[in-house]
Amino acid sequence: MRIQKGTLQILFLTVLLAFVHCTPKHDETKTSLDIYKEFSKIKGAEVLALPPKLVAVFLDDEKVGNSEIIEILKDVKMLTLLVLPNNGKTKENIHLSNLSHDLNELNFVDLTMVNNGNEIIRVKVLRDSSNIEELVVLVSNYEALFCVSFIGNISMDKVLNLTKPENMIAVSNLNRLSSK
Repeated sequence: MRIQKGTLQILFLTVLLAFVHCTPKHDETKTSLDIYKEFSKIKGAEVLALPPKLVAVFLDDEKVGNSEIIEILKDVKMLTLLVLPNNGKTKENIHLSNLSHDLNELNFVDLTMVNNGNEIIRVKVLRDSSNIEELVVLVSNYEALFCVSFIGNISMDKVLNLTKPENMIAVSNLNRLSSK
């Protein structure tokens, strides 16, 4: 029995297509923005993408810590604010641990954590070889969890200046940003 050349080519293409179709697809790399998008589906959640230069204009550089935020904003390409309601009775919002865990899976590391009695403030960073690719400030209190994401090429020195105890006041009390 002799197989014709055209039949052999069709058979080969059919097998090749079946192989490609049955091969599992590799998931695209998950990013922090994907995580924020997932959390934004929670009832009462709010997400805002803000122009960093515009935010810098509205910060009073006379207030403690604001000049450090303004310096960081110079290196930021994208600024995202995620606000999740706290339906619990403690400042340790369940979303804080979940969001922190999800960011850790993307290789974020904790830079500092502060519990000032009213809020829990956690600062996380995603580093490349020399700078910070993303700075995430998580602030959890009795009313909400605030997640502020600074994406850019941020100098580690600028981040360390912001996380000094005397400057952390600038990233605390974020309730003033809430629409309630």
